[in-house]
Amino acid sequence: MMRLSLMRDFLAFEGSKALISSILEKWGGNANTVQLIRASNNFSYAFQDQHERFILRITPEGNWSSLEEECSFLHFLLNQSICVNRPILSKNGNTVEEFHTKFGVLHAVVFNFIPGDSFEIEDISTNHFFLWGESLGAIHQASRNYLPCGKVKTIQYDLLQEVEELIPNNDVEAINELEHLKVWLDSLEMNSDNYGRIHFDFELDNLIWNDDKVSVIDFESGLEGWYVADIAFALRDLFTEQIDLSNPQFKMFMSGYRSKVNISDEELRRIPMFLRLHDLVLYATLLRSMDIEKHAHNPDWVNGLYDKLTYKVEGYKEKWKKLHR
Repeated sequence: MMRLSLMRDFLAFEGSKALISSILEKWGGNANTVQLIRASNNFSYAFQDQHERFILRITPEGNWSSLEEECSFLHFLLNQSICVNRPILSKNGNTVEEFHTKFGVLHAVVFNFIPGDSFEIEDISTNHFFLWGESLGAIHQASRNYLPCGKVKTIQYDLLQEVEELIPNNDVEAINELEHLKVWLDSLEMNSDNYGRIHFDFELDNLIWNDDKVSVIDFESGLEGWYVADIAFALRDLFTEQIDLSNPQFKMFMSGYRSKVNISDEELRRIPMFLRLHDLVLYATLLRSMDIEKHAHNPDWVNGLYDKLTYKVEGYKEKWKKLHR
């Protein structure tokens, strides 16, 4: 998630329509059709051009090379007949455009719009779980043959370094958890069968359903890591109460996954530890996002979101206190 101050200021900016219009001009889109879809890690807008719909994604504080690499991976997956967003070239022939604004450097990418349905985990059927796993298995199978076009962020080095830099020196519980996870990750084997380019946010929010066809969006969080980490992160909502690898829905997900690529039961037994990694990464991300205090001058949605994030942060701290007693 981006910094709350940036989200607040960007969405309240009186000149935002003109700014988005100037960004969209790089692709020749119709600014009068722009609609905000989501603001989280980035600002995502839908727009129309020549009766076709597209997605404009604006990333604050992003990294040009990592966004280029994301688009390269998407083109690779499309060539493997995997249903993902297709990056659209700008009028300058670029997949990524850079803009210097009062909000700092913004990077923009345009994708084709994929129509379809989205579901919450409590609303999906057994067959949905199979197809969900099958889709992730297909990506991991393809990933084994992918050669990155540039440097790709890794879990065990780059991501953990980012987390470490965000955790305050006096945050004992989080530091203890970080050190524990560092030692554990260092002990894991890395090979072409268990480690490669992963989505890293393969939850239902990033899947679009058209009957039995699954399309995948939002690869911006992608990095290099263990494939089982992708499974753990995808199914985190299934394991909110208890991590049960005998859960019928989990087993159906894995049946779909294993229909495309093999993974050992030993690897799957690492899911609980990767879920702990997810908690720590999200905790650090929330700390970074909460760069403002509650204030009467803030919009109600900002103060409400701040309260929600504070509740999550405190929940992680309590969990780690119990773990490290």
